[in-house]
Amino acid sequence: MAKSTKRKASRIVLVTGTDTGVGKTMVTAGLARALSDRGVQVVAIKPVETGCGETVGESEDGWILASASRQSKPVGALTRLREPVAPPVAADLEGSTLDASCWRETLASYSESTEVVLVEGAGGLLSPLTWKETARDLASSLGAVALVVAADRLGTLNHTLLTLEALARAEIRTLGIVFSAPPSPDESTGKNLESLRRIDPSVKALALARVKSWEEAAKKLEEVSRWIVP
Repeated sequence: MAKSTKRKASRIVLVTGTDTGVGKTMVTAGLARALSDRGVQVVAIKPVETGCGETVGESEDGWILASASRQSKPVGALTRLREPVAPPVAADLEGSTLDASCWRETLASYSESTEVVLVEGAGGLLSPLTWKETARDLASSLGAVALVVAADRLGTLNHTLLTLEALARAEIRTLGIVFSAPPSPDESTGKNLESLRRIDPSVKALALARVKSWEEAAKKLEEVSRWIVP
């Protein structure tokens, strides 16, 4: 019998965080490159980004994700806003309206033509993307799975467990946790991974040491890439 050439269904992965500034972009970009280096077709997209200039700059998260995944488009966040505040606040200041349905349609479209779509949220899981929707709502509507990025510092276990509980309530499957080392480590840094394993041994987790670039992160995230595509 001839071997089937039917393409495997694509997977949408929400990369969310326990807070803002915990390393989501570094992890998403590193993961995108790790997947790409393995020959996996991947696009990495940020639905909405604030603090943007008139044109897409190399410092913007959306541009970094596109560079890491080697994708030709999109080369920036789907929606770019100027003020460095929560998306709906920034939109109000600009007199614009955010439409999550457009993000869903675009992300779903990319999922039909590639193997993995990485979606980087803004802020934490329940931070508002619009006044009516959060990253959790977006993931749920897309049937996505979630990867949680947590700062590897004191207090992260509470934030991480709350995020896992919020995902479970929405019946969103969690791929695992990446503990990202903060700029200034504390006595808890490096110990949270083992602590989480003692609390819940079933959760996959990895500790990412402090890195200087997403290229460096990619080398350390191959294991995580195999949580998505074995």
